[in-house]
Amino acid sequence: MKLRLPLRGCTIAPMGRLAQGDQLGPYRIIGPLDKGGMGEVYRAHDPRLGRDVAIKVIAENLTANEASRLRFEREAKAIAALSHPNIVSIFDVGVEGGSAFLVSELLEGRTLRDELGRGPLPMERVREWGSAVADGIAAAHLRGIVHRDLKPQNIFITSAGRVKILDFGLAQIHAAAGDSEKGQSEIATAALITEQGAILGTVGYMSPEQISGEVVGPPSDIFALGCVLYEMATGRSPFLRPTSTETLVAVLHATPQPPSEATPGVPRELDVIIDRCLRKNPSERYGSAVDLVFALRTGSEPAASAERSDREPKPSTRRRRLVWLTIAAVALIAVVAAIVLSKSKLAQNPLANARFVRLTDFEGTEQAAAISRDGRFVAFLADRDGPVDVWVTQVGSREFHKLTGGKLGELINPDIRTIGFSPDGALVAFWVRRKTASASPDISLWAVSTLGGEPRPYLEGAAEFDWSSDGSRLVYHTPGPGDPMFVRDGMAGPERRLFAAPEGVHNHYQLWSPDDEFIYFVHGSVPNENDVWRIEARGGEPQRVTSHNTRVTFPAFLDRNTLLYLATDADGSGPWLYALDVGQRKSRRISSGVERYTSLSASADGRRLAATVANPRRTLWRVPISDDVAEEQSASRVPVPIVGGRAPRVGSNYLLYVSSAHDAESIWKLAGGVASELWHLAEGRILGGPAIAPDGRIAFTAEESGRARMYVMNSDGSGVRMMPESLEPRGSPAWSPDGESIAVAAMVNGAPRLARVSMANQTVTAVVSEFAADPVWSSDGTTIIYSGLEVGTTFPIRAVRADGQGQPETKMTLSRGVRRVVFLPRQNSLVVLRGEMIHKNFWVIDLDSGRERRLTNFGPDFVVGGFDVAPDGSEIVFDREQENSDVVLIER
Repeated sequence: MKLRLPLRGCTIAPMGRLAQGDQLGPYRIIGPLDKGGMGEVYRAHDPRLGRDVAIKVIAENLTANEASRLRFEREAKAIAALSHPNIVSIFDVGVEGGSAFLVSELLEGRTLRDELGRGPLPMERVREWGSAVADGIAAAHLRGIVHRDLKPQNIFITSAGRVKILDFGLAQIHAAAGDSEKGQSEIATAALITEQGAILGTVGYMSPEQISGEVVGPPSDIFALGCVLYEMATGRSPFLRPTSTETLVAVLHATPQPPSEATPGVPRELDVIIDRCLRKNPSERYGSAVDLVFALRTGSEPAASAERSDREPKPSTRRRRLVWLTIAAVALIAVVAAIVLSKSKLAQNPLANARFVRLTDFEGTEQAAAISRDGRFVAFLADRDGPVDVWVTQVGSREFHKLTGGKLGELINPDIRTIGFSPDGALVAFWVRRKTASASPDISLWAVSTLGGEPRPYLEGAAEFDWSSDGSRLVYHTPGPGDPMFVRDGMAGPERRLFAAPEGVHNHYQLWSPDDEFIYFVHGSVPNENDVWRIEARGGEPQRVTSHNTRVTFPAFLDRNTLLYLATDADGSGPWLYALDVGQRKSRRISSGVERYTSLSASADGRRLAATVANPRRTLWRVPISDDVAEEQSASRVPVPIVGGRAPRVGSNYLLYVSSAHDAESIWKLAGGVASELWHLAEGRILGGPAIAPDGRIAFTAEESGRARMYVMNSDGSGVRMMPESLEPRGSPAWSPDGESIAVAAMVNGAPRLARVSMANQTVTAVVSEFAADPVWSSDGTTIIYSGLEVGTTFPIRAVRADGQGQPETKMTLSRGVRRVVFLPRQNSLVVLRGEMIHKNFWVIDLDSGRERRLTNFGPDFVVGGFDVAPDGSEIVFDREQENSDVVLIER
């Protein structure tokens, strides 16, 4: 079933029996879409649900062919039995006037074949799209379904960037190991089991055993996907020859040239992956599509088949699924990568021989995983049922229990450890932010029995905590300025203040050392300028332990000499998993590949760890500004021809944005559907987003080799020049409406202050002497709005006159997260993000009257990042982060 949509403006040639306005069952035909050997595809409207769909109608000359009709019905039943984001969804099937038809979701975009018409794909696309197809095929294989016709024409890339597998018309239904007799009858018996020995498929993608008419199973799909991967990487098929006969002979006997030799730039590890997929002997290919996912996402080979022998399917559906999840865990993490040897005690990866098991396979996101001291229980946050709740599982039980009911308040705070256990593991404690009548929310730690029950206050007024190894002493911090840390004996003992940071600096992730002599913690500016520090439990001066000056989180001890933690690179990639030799104070990264760790916790003996691993994606979107509140369906994705985008800025007829790939960051310009790279940073990161002057000049800040600088360039990327070298900028700059000066936050005595840079002579003038960040000019150029010092989980919005003389009164407070605010054109109104720290919606605030109006109503999985307002005030363009993550158990 090929659901390729014609490009706008193209004329569609008539192709069949149905015309616009014809009725097929309840569906009204709109027009033709495509035509293939199995039939014709039409666009139609479903009046019952008010949506457009795609309808595939079996070819007239096949209507009387019983075998063809059965294959057609099998396609419907096979796909309907699946529910996977990378497989096309089937809505309905029926027969009308002698014509059998299949109703599916209507996809907008292009097939992979169309994409390959432009030549080889970037390697990140090969990995991303290839692993998505493998993910979908793995789900099909789990239900005993073999596709048998994987090829670029049957792989669709939607306009939103989602990969969809199409056309299960040749699918073969096997008796899936472990499926119940009743459940299997719903799939195989009703759909009919395909006869063995039938040679069906597409020349050039069929496996050797498929060509030979032998038994076909999951390895055949892996072979076909290897052909597709080869073509994605090189732009040509590995076996295609001038005639079909020559092609079949090549599949059976020829060894294709390695992709890296065929196309420069293809990494060696992709040669290895594709070679294994294309082995002539099915037993020499990947043991499962899940193993292929692992290899594509990490660049590493999965464990040998012998090492997985204890995870073969068992005779029950539930057990079989858990087996699959166990194998799939490897696809999420890659800590077993080869490590460069050194003289340090950390020369060997402390997790090199660990076993990785994915504990969750929920829809949505899991985060903040914590493991009890005895390693028996794992607690985490998840939005499985809609609202984010605290969940717990006993390791090995395969059961999950929700401990909260979604009514306590906000539970997510990405900058702290939000979940922990009592020393005996009887209680799960968690961070709560509750709304109050005052401007400051109530922040406390609550707890609930691991076995379930009513949540109760645990440490009121505290934000994070940790117990000493003997369970007698407690360290915690409050959400006040500088995050003051306290130590006390037990829950009721007198508290002793240990340390507080300067205003605007934070102390998070407190952790006792195994000998209880030190308290380790993360110290710095939230969220991206932190390091691990430590202080003696009896008091004294804190000592710096690491030197990342990036986002550092979740320290966890394996033993008294080894501390694990998460940290990003200077370019913002990660977070990665690091190991620190406490004695030598030397650390190094021990994770590899593309996995991203978002939380980490260890049992008391360091033999078990719980982590969350995610594969985030940032895309650009737009939503109109109107008198009505815009729902999710009003937002549409902005297609860009490279991987992801963030920090958009809207010009008169174009869009600027920042994109990251590998270790590089770039500023891109999208105009008339064509994207061009304006500026490239090979190593480092772009801070915030670019700013557009009235005459089109662009200002931006970037950090390279640990030093931040501000640059200005022309609208086409030419004439790049650095602004005053003495300036140490932070975050996004902002042009004055007359284009004569730039406001930017600059570091002064270790904290950001608001500065104004003259374009005439490049002089720098201090505007305010207090903490200031994220400036934006009013439309008339008289006022600069900026964000003030963060206290707890909120920060104020302040104003200053552009000449620095006087500060207009503002009474606006926003929650931690995205700090950017934008003036509506020619109005004294601000567009802001309000809500929880993760999930926020757009609001507009009239600064004259104080009136507020909500602009959007996005769901909890719609996480908004940077944004801008179009010059005419018609729409907001923003970046959206989508983070699918799972909890993983690591056993040493």
